[in-house]
Amino acid sequence: FPPASLAINNTGNDNTLVFVQSDVGVRYETIDTNNDGVKDAINPDAKVGDEASIGLGLMLKQGSGMDESSLDGDYGLVSTTVDLTTTPPVGSIDSTVGVMSFDSAAAPTPNASATLEKVGFTRSGTSLTNIILEDIPPTTEGATIEYTVNEFGKVTLDPGGDPLDGWTNEDGSVIGFLHVDTIEDLSLQITAVTHEIMVQVKLPATTPAMGNAVFKLYPVAYGADENGMTEMVSLRSISTLTFNAGATEATADFTSRGYQRATDIDQVEALVDSDDALFNYAVTMDANGVTGAIDMNFSDSSLEGFISADGSMMVLRIIESDDTAGEKFRANGMVIGIRQ
Repeated sequence: FPPASLAINNTGNDNTLVFVQSDVGVRYETIDTNNDGVKDAINPDAKVGDEASIGLGLMLKQGSGMDESSLDGDYGLVSTTVDLTTTPPVGSIDSTVGVMSFDSAAAPTPNASATLEKVGFTRSGTSLTNIILEDIPPTTEGATIEYTVNEFGKVTLDPGGDPLDGWTNEDGSVIGFLHVDTIEDLSLQITAVTHEIMVQVKLPATTPAMGNAVFKLYPVAYGADENGMTEMVSLRSISTLTFNAGATEATADFTSRGYQRATDIDQVEALVDSDDALFNYAVTMDANGVTGAIDMNFSDSSLEGFISADGSMMVLRIIESDDTAGEKFRANGMVIGIRQ
């Protein structure tokens, strides 16, 4: 892997930083250069594969003297989960939006009640170029979850059996969770992997002023079509989302970047500076009657999520869906927006 650099963006309150990390690498066979029986160098003529990844990063300033009362009230939640199985070879990705209400005074223990709505799709196939994409029907569910917060801001959600650990920043306005789980067979070979990222923001008491606001977006989305193509896509830092004066529309000026391959065994190709035509999202503020919720829609693309209490940050899910015959495409992922 060659050296890489990160462009880290401050949300404005100095305790929450956001970045997208991109890595590429090439794998080679190794060789024995001095005939001592030890392979001590790579063989530049024996390339065996490519590796490429994009990740969404969230850095939170550690608190002190924190406890359950550091989280109280309503938080907007967005999560993205990827599940992969090897037998049969199936993958799925889903994203959830919802509101989690923390009550540190609840008896007998502090708890958080949540109402969550999930959508996504599965990917499987009979060959490398005959792929089946199936939608995961939207589901809505409620839950009440016990939670704890230690003095440094480590947050544990315990639904009863599989706790989820994360961290909040020093003022309790942003919470981030990461969960990775694997399943092995009797020969210790991994047969299933689950990877989940969840971000929550404290919701505002009144709707933030969004007129003429300009945001930079930090997305990571996975896309697939029925011909075998898969991609991981983000945006360059020059990309912006600009709201009009009435906050009824938002103009997207996007330059995409990421990685793509034609089938599961093809070479990875870079998507570099792919300029998208300008387009306008139709914006709904306080969506579904929730203060701070926001929905944005354009053609087959939507952004849904929440605005932070200070109006400086958005956490959103991105969904794309195209059912054109022969070009069926699905994409799902998470976006963090930072006000400029």
